Amino acid sequence: MKILTLETLKQMPPHSIIAHGETIDNPDGINIDNSNHNLYWVAKRGEIHDWAIYVCPYPWTQKGPEINATELANDMNHKLRVWAHFMESANDIIHKLDVCAHYTELVYDIFWKLEVLAYYIQLDQQDIIKSCSEHGTKLQNVQNIQKLIPCNDETLNMYRH
Repeated sequence: MKILTLETLKQMPPHSIIAHGETIDNPDGINIDNSNHNLYWVAKRGEIHDWAIYVCPYPWTQKGPEINATELANDMNHKLRVWAHFMESANDIIHKLDVCAHYTELVYDIFWKLEVLAYYIQLDQQDIIKSCSEHGTKLQNVQNIQKLIPCNDETLNMYRH
């Protein structure tokens, strides 16, 4: 990618998309939490000639949504098997209720992840860009900012933190 200059930024219409793409949360991408999660990012010009980069979780990789759906299904299957094992081996009703409550939360977590995955699968590229630029987390780290959008100091000073 070319270096973003202040002159180029000023020529863009307000609220226009500068660039967007995928990265990963680790030292090879942008290291925010070192979670190894896929992230989607959008660089957007502001009302004046300021700009920002927003990141949001990206629930699938270039290989397709089947990978995460399979992982989620396997995770849910494992947790349900563990839950069934504890229910069989529990001796008293109080312990059974505690175990049931714990694993019910895990099952809800997995269904929530599947729901998020289904939502993102239905979105087209423009919906993802819009959603990420409106609801994503703003990048603050200068190294991460410049890793995604190479820019000179003058342009970096216009970044809205």
